[in-house]
Amino acid sequence: MLTDHSYGVIPTRLRAGVREFLLVRHKSGGHWAFPKGHAEQGETPIQSAKRELAEETGLTHVALAAFPAFEEHYASIKKGVTYDKTVTYYVGEVLIDQPVVVQESEVSDYEWLAFEQALARITYPASQALLREVGAHLK
Repeated sequence: MLTDHSYGVIPTRLRAGVREFLLVRHKSGGHWAFPKGHAEQGETPIQSAKRELAEETGLTHVALAAFPAFEEHYASIKKGVTYDKTVTYYVGEVLIDQPVVVQESEVSDYEWLAFEQALARITYPASQALLREVGAHLK
């Protein structure tokens, strides 16, 4: 089994006193989750996460909390090869109201949702567990 590591952001905002989370629907597989992707040469994990967020959603005015980082682990199969996948996420607070502009080649839809709605929309149990962990941290 090969290993694979990606980095992402769990974008949050406060809207009328309610914390909302941004989910994207990935074209690859059609699942709902958070923006993420692979590091490019010479990038730090936080730089990778911020770049992927900007590429997939257009959000650039986001304050990332470097600590704590949250990790998601799962098995992934690509072209018949099984990968032990780890995604490191940073919680990001959207600082100003910005329009979401999705990267159409990778993202088919997006939605800002309150915690319970986001939990129901997320496709995979590992991502649901991640949101629960982040929700507990933000309380």
